[in-house]
Amino acid sequence: MASSAYVSLLLLLVVAPQLSGIQVSEPGEISVFGIPTLSMTVNPDTLWFGEVIDAVETKAGIQQLSFLGGKFKRFFLQRHRRLIQLVLLGPDGSISTKLLFRFSNLYLIGFANRDDHWFVMKGAEDLMPGATVLPFGYKYSDLLQAIEGSTTKQKLANLALGKAPTLEAVSTLGTNDPSNLNPKVPSSLGLFAVTVAESLRFLPIREKIGTILESGTIGYLDEKKYNDYINNWAKISMLLLCSLHGHPLGDFRGYNDLKDIHIVDDQQAINVIAILLQPSGYDPEDPKASCDDR
Repeated sequence: MASSAYVSLLLLLVVAPQLSGIQVSEPGEISVFGIPTLSMTVNPDTLWFGEVIDAVETKAGIQQLSFLGGKFKRFFLQRHRRLIQLVLLGPDGSISTKLLFRFSNLYLIGFANRDDHWFVMKGAEDLMPGATVLPFGYKYSDLLQAIEGSTTKQKLANLALGKAPTLEAVSTLGTNDPSNLNPKVPSSLGLFAVTVAESLRFLPIREKIGTILESGTIGYLDEKKYNDYINNWAKISMLLLCSLHGHPLGDFRGYNDLKDIHIVDDQQAINVIAILLQPSGYDPEDPKASCDDR
């Protein structure tokens, strides 16, 4: 029995995947374009995904909210002028590419190649002065429209995710020439927008992508519900924030619109959303007015 246990332990040590050993900056330590930034450095050839999610949730200074009598804790993005940077290493350990995300809404807004030349999506130039402006916007719909293919929904469903596509995306972004945009740049950015930003926002997407990355296979967000979650982040956030402050919007203005994606109450919304957006119509200083006006 002891010998069998020893062999099992030895096999576990041999086949266990390498951990990423993520490096995370301390608060106030890093600034990018003069803006305070939470910076994380990872090797994309390792199991980096879970550590990045944990680092953002615990070290980015996101406010925690307590829902349903304290049974659930969820994070709430405030409108601070901050950035989140993900530095991805190449096979030789040098920096291959850097990704910049907006703190207030988790939008991916730009990237740097391995020569540290920055590229910014349209609409975010004020955050990245001097960067080469890409021919598409930073909004999710703009990014998907820039990807070669047919409809937006099909582009999301056909976006290959996993370790191999991630490594290819790192290479594409790292070698992008400022004078000759690689046509694969939009899909490479789309991969990271989904893998990082949408996984931070939604628990089912986080679980799905985590499983894909851990398995080493290629997978897809090919179920309609994932696209529906992404398109309704602001609405789900608003419903929960109003309920939390005792001003639920009511079925006729609220969850009734989400019944097609099987979110009909606060409990089901909590089971889907991980980080809440601060919608444009929500004032944290006066939640009653924000909710009553809708």
